Amino acid sequence: MTSIERVQGGSAAPQTSARPAPQGGAAFASALEAGAGRVPESPAGVAGTAALASMLTLQEFGGGEVREREARRRGQGLLAALAALQRDLLSGGDGSEALQRLADLTATAADPDDRQLGAILNAITLRARVELARRGM
Repeated sequence: MTSIERVQGGSAAPQTSARPAPQGGAAFASALEAGAGRVPESPAGVAGTAALASMLTLQEFGGGEVREREARRRGQGLLAALAALQRDLLSGGDGSEALQRLADLTATAADPDDRQLGAILNAITLRARVELARRGM
């Protein structure tokens, strides 16, 4: 295997002392002090910055998936509570538990990025609010 001793236009890597490396938080602090005020001269520093930017972008886009998952879960909960209310009313019950669950779920809002999912969720929420209004809640 060949190795590159020196990159043209750059300087050789700085020599470090033979002392043992500190452990834990002290290792980080000493590494920070050793590199304070220096700008990386190698493409690795640029690659690290690009990798960080990529990770931040990925996290930003990942937030939409989380909101959509929560919105779907909320919509399914609303539909389940509406079905439970229907079963309670058909069996002669008062449906108070289902009404309370509907009230709790309509109080929270999860706005997904997907417009179609948002429209469906708004329709389900409207139906739940109609049922709550019919029963004075």
